Amino acid sequence: MIYQNFIKLNLSLANVLIEVLKNLINSRARVKAFDLVAMYQARKEFYEKYFKTGYLKFEANQYKAVENTDALILLTEWKTFRQPDFKLMADTMKKLIVFDGRNQYDPEQVSETGFEYHGISSEEVNTVNF
Repeated sequence: MIYQNFIKLNLSLANVLIEVLKNLINSRARVKAFDLVAMYQARKEFYEKYFKTGYLKFEANQYKAVENTDALILLTEWKTFRQPDFKLMADTMKKLIVFDGRNQYDPEQVSETGFEYHGISSEEVNTVNF
């Protein structure tokens, strides 16, 4: 039973990720994403036109996914994402904004590295100018 519940939970999380991606793309955002599990499911869910037009691109790793981006949106709790190299990310991102959908980062630590931090559910997220 635990295995089945784990599979259902992972599928639920993948569905949430897919819905977030769809909302961003439908708002005309260009999305670069990396998630070892969800991106395979997402590949099945999205029209090929999203990939061909550049609205959605899956990257080989988490650092490629933030290159030349306006913001990082964290929606998963994989160990890979728990202690990122914020300095490396700051050197490659256009704007230093983090939306932490899992509230796994220390807001002070992230802010000390120059990022604007928004913990989703931990505070009201105000409009952010890109």
